[in-house]
Amino acid sequence: MGVTITCKKTGSSIDLPYGGFAVLRETVAALHSEEFGAFYRTLREPPREQEQRLEFFTDFTEKVHEMLRSRKIPAAIANLCMQSDCDGYLTPRDCKVILKTLSKGSDLEKMKIGYQRRADCATMGDFRKLLEGAVETKSRIVWH
Repeated sequence: MGVTITCKKTGSSIDLPYGGFAVLRETVAALHSEEFGAFYRTLREPPREQEQRLEFFTDFTEKVHEMLRSRKIPAAIANLCMQSDCDGYLTPRDCKVILKTLSKGSDLEKMKIGYQRRADCATMGDFRKLLEGAVETKSRIVWH
């Protein structure tokens, strides 16, 4: 059980474990900016105490909104990083922005983000191809 990311019009998809989806998001966040990448990684270990946990996520969300208002992150990056693991989407415009962000990374094509023991283990290159297909066909990318 994990996350399936699909281009609606091409039907192409990749399967990722939840950890692989987290790595994908963290990679895009870090490629966008060192500041946002470091901030986004704080989601890895939220406080365990319920009251502190609620405060952590409230503060985190407020900081993301502030980063959006001050244009430190584009909406496309927030859309990828902040939607639910089990039900999210990207517009063709979001896909275009994320493709531009991925172009900053050198040697990402073969970075494995899928199920490691599978012969068809998804890579960042596979994710890039999904985004390209969505831009070319003016389609949404969805995940569930």
